[in-house]
Amino acid sequence: MKKKIALLLAAAMTVSMLPMSAMAGSTNTISVTANVKTNEAVKVNGAFTQLQIKPLDTIASNSSIVLDLENGEYNEDYFKECAYKAHDGESYDTVYNYNVNDPEAGLKAYVGAKNERELPYKLKYINKTSMEVQLYPIDAKWVNQNNAGGANEATKGTPVYQISLPVDATDDEGDVKVTVDANSTTVTGGGSYTIAKVTSGSGSTTSSVVSSAASSVSSADSSVVVSSASDKVSVSAALSDPQPLTVPRASTIPISHTNFLFFIFLFSFSICRKFHPEQNAF
Repeated sequence: MKKKIALLLAAAMTVSMLPMSAMAGSTNTISVTANVKTNEAVKVNGAFTQLQIKPLDTIASNSSIVLDLENGEYNEDYFKECAYKAHDGESYDTVYNYNVNDPEAGLKAYVGAKNERELPYKLKYINKTSMEVQLYPIDAKWVNQNNAGGANEATKGTPVYQISLPVDATDDEGDVKVTVDANSTTVTGGGSYTIAKVTSGSGSTTSSVVSSAASSVSSADSSVVVSSASDKVSVSAALSDPQPLTVPRASTIPISHTNFLFFIFLFSFSICRKFHPEQNAF
C-alpha cells in the first residue's frame, strides 16, 4: 500500500513539473521590442508593436481577452490606426456580418480566399492601462496548422491574431509590459511581455538615480558626478585622466565603531554567563 501511495505522489509531482505551455491554449509572442523615449508612441519603423496570438484550440463566439499595461498608457487616438483590416481594408464587423449565423463563412470569404492568415479582432478601451480585445471565432480544426488557403479554407498558413497595441510610454523609464488576462477564453493568460524599453530624451535612466544623492559634488581639484545607482553607485571624476570608480552604497560600508560596541557586548555577556551561570540573560 505504501508503495502505491509513493508511486501516486511521484506521478503527481511529475505532472505538476510539466511546463504550462504543454497545456496552453495559445502561443503568445511580441513581434518586436521597441526602443522609445518617455511619452512617445511605442512604434518600430512607424508601426505599432504587435502582440501575436496563435490559438491552439477553438476560439468561441463572443470571446475577448484583456490586456493590462505596466509603465505605459493606451491612447484612444491610435485605435483607428491599430484596428484590424482585412486584405482590402474590411473591418472586424464587415467580416463577421458576412454571415452572422456562420462566422466561418466570413473568414473564408475575406481571409482564406485572399490567401491571408491574420484573424480579425476588435479593440475596446477600458482605461489608460486596460484594453479589451474581442477575438474573431475560429474552430479548432483550422488552428495550429498550415492551411492551404482559398475560398474553402479559413486561412492560408497558420491562423494568428496580430494585435497592434495603441500604447504611449509614460514619464517613467524602464520596460513597458503587457499582461494577458485570458478572461475565460482558451487563450493562454497570465504571461507578461515586454513591448518596449524606455529611456529619457538624454538617454540616461532617471529611475536609477539615487534620490538622496546630490547631482554633483565639487572639490578643490575635481568634480564628482553621481551617474547611476542600484546596489552600487557609479562615480566618475573630471580629472586629466578620469577613471570610473565604483563605491559601495552608504548602507553597506562597515561601521567600525558599531562593530567594536557589539564585540564589547558579546564579551560582557560571556563573562556574565561564566560568573553567573544561573542567569540565562541580562
